Parts: sequence; structure tokens; C-alpha cells
Amino acid sequence: MRCIFCKQNSSSCRSTEHIVPEALGNIGWTLPPGIVCDACNNYFALKVEKPLLDSGRFKNLRARQDIPNKKGFSPPIEGVLQGTNINLSMQLGKESVRVHGLWPTHERDSPRFVDHIRQSNSGTLIFPLSLPVNGQLLSRLLAKIALEAFVERIYRVAGWEESAIDDPQLDPIRRFARRGDQPSRWPYHERRIYAEDSKFIGEDGKEYQTVHEADFLYTTENELYSVNCIFGIEYAINLGGPEIAGYEKWLKANNYTSPLYVKPHSESGHPTEIEPKS
Repeated sequence: MRCIFCKQNSSSCRSTEHIVPEALGNIGWTLPPGIVCDACNNYFALKVEKPLLDSGRFKNLRARQDIPNKKGFSPPIEGVLQGTNINLSMQLGKESVRVHGLWPTHERDSPRFVDHIRQSNSGTLIFPLSLPVNGQLLSRLLAKIALEAFVERIYRVAGWEESAIDDPQLDPIRRFARRGDQPSRWPYHERRIYAEDSKFIGEDGKEYQTVHEADFLYTTENELYSVNCIFGIEYAINLGGPEIAGYEKWLKANNYTSPLYVKPHSESGHPTEIEPKS
């Protein structure tokens, strides 16, 4: 067995790989040990996923959605006290309906925070819903997800390594995900397609939250896009090269409906089913 990223022998590796990070609510969408070696698994966790998930955008998302870490604790949501430069952290309760604590993010601001409360009859706390993110790290995470999702579709078929590991067409996105260079930039498409707390009715009649969905789009230009929706934000990345124009062209031709939900028409004009995988 060889790792799909570094191509080294991974027969003795024991790490289960979560395709979408576990800290973003993914429990069951995984790859068995050895498909991603322990070294690459640890590298992605520490160098790509951790700085992204510790950023304001994803930290606040995890706080709002009450997604705990491996120790069972959800992160606090971060904001600011309007009219000051005092950053605040707020611990939310279950389903974000109760506040369990509010404190200055930096201990040095505690005296000013207390003085402000004592001297003011009212105040406004601002907790942003969207914050800037390191685009290079996010595109590397999307590249990792794309390659792993591709392998998850085929690894049960004999000879899958020829397509996933030995095919040089995937080497650029493989290298970009693992090293972030040559090229150093890999564009992706991002847009919100539904609310982050969107619900759906399951076959059992019960209500469930849509946490993540994924599928592939193969365009008439022979481009393969990995399309992932995480808490309502749809991300698309091209497995074959660092460009996104083909995806934007497809969206325009299909009235900007997500490929996770439409029935795109083939070149013959006949609709073909796309069923989201979640």
C-alpha cells in the first residue's frame, strides 16, 4: 500500500483519514488506514487544518454550530466591544441559545473591559458572521479533500492506484495540497447556497441538519471539479489544473444552480442525474 500524497509505503500506517475535517462535523466520511500515511495525516492536521480551524471564520462557525473538539469542548465565539479595541470571547450554550460566559480575549484588556462596563449604561457587542480567511491554506484543504474524495470513490476497485497514484495528471494538485508550491496558488470557487443551519427531512420523517455534501462535476471541456458544501458554503476546485473558469462557465449555463442539486444536460441534450453524496 502507498500513500496517495507522498507515494511512500504506508502498509504499517494506522491513521484513519477524515476527508472533511472532523472539527467541521464530519464523523463518517473517511478513508481507511494506509491510503493516507500517518506522516501526511499528521502534516495536514497540524499545518493546514489547525491554522484554518483556529482562524476567526471557522472558529466562530464551530462556536455557532456547537462542534466540539476531541476533548468535548466547543470553541468560544470571538467578537469586539463596539467603540473600543477590546476583543471579546463568548462561550455559547447548546444550540447557541444561552451565553455561558463572556470575557476579554486578551487578559491585558480585562481592567479596561471592567471599567467600561462600570461607566456605561449600555453597549454593543459585535460577533461577525463572516471573516477573512487564508485563501492559500483553504485552497490546499480543498485540494486535499478533492483528491481524497476521488480516491474514496474508486479505492474498492482493483487497480485503483494506477488512476489515483501513478497518473501524472494528478501530481500538480497532489503536490499543491501537500507542499503548497509549484504552483503556489490554486483558485477555487466559493459561494453560499443555503443557510449554515439548514435542515432536511430524512426518510424516517425526522429533521436533520445538512452539515456537508459532496459530488463531482465533469464538464464538456473534460474538466473534473470537486464540489463540496460545508455548512451551506459551496466550494469547487479543479482537480486537473489551477483554474476555475470552466466551473463559472458551467454555472452560467445552468442558471447558477449548484451541481449538487441540478440535473445537468449532456451534449446530446438529455438530462443526467447527479445525486449529492453526504
